[in-house]
Amino acid sequence: MMDASDVLVERLLAWGVDTIFGLPGDGINGVFEALRKQQDKIRFIHVRHEEAAAFMACAYAKFTGRLGVCIATSGPGGMDIAAGEYGYDCFYFRRMLEAEAVDVLQLDATRCKGFTGFLRGAAIAASFGCPISAHCAPSLHMHAGCAVRGLRHVEYFHDHARIEQMLFDGFISPVNGQLTPDRSRPGLGLKFKRQDAERFAIKGIR
Repeated sequence: MMDASDVLVERLLAWGVDTIFGLPGDGINGVFEALRKQQDKIRFIHVRHEEAAAFMACAYAKFTGRLGVCIATSGPGGMDIAAGEYGYDCFYFRRMLEAEAVDVLQLDATRCKGFTGFLRGAAIAASFGCPISAHCAPSLHMHAGCAVRGLRHVEYFHDHARIEQMLFDGFISPVNGQLTPDRSRPGLGLKFKRQDAERFAIKGIR
């Protein structure tokens, strides 16, 4: 008797999928058993991180014209699927939203042509009724996030927050999970700590 995992793999085969990138986990053991049964028809390529699987599936789709597929274990119930942080223009964001590929569109001002691109991406997301997330660099995205509707959250990488705090005056830490810009400071509210950064300078480069 077929179960849901078998039906999923059969559907992928019907769509012409012959390669899947990802890594196993307890939440998707059933899917991997279904893949094992069809290993003569569909190839699984094991990676070390979910992000690598997404990159590989994207590259596979671009270079072959076929459907790119990645798989990773499930997170806690109710967790949002957020993606788009590597997007660089409005067409990229629109395609993701038209495909209903995400619960939350993630934007990164350092990649999508600055604050202008960030605001345009947020406007496109709003037209689809989709909330947005800012990708890392909390000091950079805090102000832009205040200017848009539907900002769900800011993804935090410890190294970003650590470096910002270490090298900039005006760094703001979250209080009870919220970031509040200091409106008394100009611009992004940051001032480079040149003296503190001096020990990291590469000799001969200024």
